[in-house]
Amino acid sequence: MYDGNVAVYNVKSERKGPVLSSSSGNGKHLDVVWKVKWNKKNLDGYHNFTSIAGDGKVRNWTLVKHCLRYTDLTTIYFINNLVNIELNTQLYDGLRTIAFNPEDETKFLVGTESGRIHLCTTEYSSEILTRYSGHTTPINNIKWSPFIARVFLSCATEFILKLWIMEYQDPIIRFDLGAQVTDICWSPYSSTVFAACSMDGKVHVYDLNISKYRSLTCQSIVAKKKAVLNTVNFNPEDPILLVGDSRGIVHSLKLSPNLRKRCAASKRAVKHGNTRMIKQIEVEKLERVIKQVSLPIDSSSSEEEVPEY
Repeated sequence: MYDGNVAVYNVKSERKGPVLSSSSGNGKHLDVVWKVKWNKKNLDGYHNFTSIAGDGKVRNWTLVKHCLRYTDLTTIYFINNLVNIELNTQLYDGLRTIAFNPEDETKFLVGTESGRIHLCTTEYSSEILTRYSGHTTPINNIKWSPFIARVFLSCATEFILKLWIMEYQDPIIRFDLGAQVTDICWSPYSSTVFAACSMDGKVHVYDLNISKYRSLTCQSIVAKKKAVLNTVNFNPEDPILLVGDSRGIVHSLKLSPNLRKRCAASKRAVKHGNTRMIKQIEVEKLERVIKQVSLPIDSSSSEEEVPEY
């Protein structure tokens, strides 16, 4: 919530309000809570979720009988130099988004208001594994690839969308959408397809296997003066893209055949229902794209050397 609290609702309950909630004496964040994320049940079999807020805290909440118990996973501090200001304490860097690694849930990425991305681990509360400084404005979203768990996308309150490899501290590709990017999402059926929505009311769909230079389509959904597109997501089963705007309207878009093409090998694997082969083909497809654009890990590349499309 905007006051720093978190709440748990049960749609089966007859209660109108939440069944569990935090309070000022029980873990309430000191700033806006921007995102919550359900986790797998812990070792004791309890449901739990993670919240991030503008106070720099990554907090885990456990549902124990009739109460919420919290544990701080990590705290992110503001590390930029302040001009003409001397402080005796560290400032918190507000957190905007969080993304757990799909293959290793002990690792997660957090995006901050300063534009930095941090790779953290639940095993060490004070440890930051890697810092990525590719943005200069608040991070809007981070999404791991569902096919290769070391690849992720990020977008911020700026015109640039960036593709990263976990081992690199610089992005390997940048895409200029011509307007502020509000959200991103990976396709569930193709490792090289992703979508993004922007402040000018447009949805962009990319396929890196076809073109690394421009989007396959750029569709205007709402008039720029009437609403802003806030979120975009693929349907996990059907060729449908859902887009939400600032008026509370959800737009349902059907992808044309050109936007959901599969290669010949993938078509044969789908026909025979070989899910393992399908994933292997998609992984190899994205790996080929990465090899074409990525730099050696020991390279001392600068921001200007990153390809921008």
